Amino acid sequence: MDGTGEMKEKLAASIFEVLEKMFFVFLEPTGDGGRFEGFSAGIGFRGPVSGRLELFSSPGVSRAMVRNMLNIGEGEVSEAMLQDGLKEAVNMICGNFLRKHDPSRVFDLQIPSFHGAEETARRDPAPGEEVAAALGFVADGETLGVMLFLDRS
Repeated sequence: MDGTGEMKEKLAASIFEVLEKMFFVFLEPTGDGGRFEGFSAGIGFRGPVSGRLELFSSPGVSRAMVRNMLNIGEGEVSEAMLQDGLKEAVNMICGNFLRKHDPSRVFDLQIPSFHGAEETARRDPAPGEEVAAALGFVADGETLGVMLFLDRS
């Protein structure tokens, strides 16, 4: 995969592109890439390089994303919509990033998973993985983070 700096730039560009174009959420980088709380969604990928991408979102950002994407009011956001919205976001961010990384290669994406705020999502590398990037953002005082884990093999 690219060098760490170039990889982080491509990942950040993918995050901004997806969140702004699809969810109408405008982020500012925080420089804090290590402490994420709230809801999370993750997706694994296989190809020339394999790993997983985890998206962490505070409840406020999660709800804003769903409201904006579906053009609905605050009271209309259901738990199922929230879960589906975050899974769709991590799917789009991952696909966008992998396309930026190597548009000539094929990657297989797994089915995204959702973890509620009370569940413990994997914020640490699993055996055989390493943290390739951890990026933090803020939108209207709410937080969003993305972690990219790559398989070492």
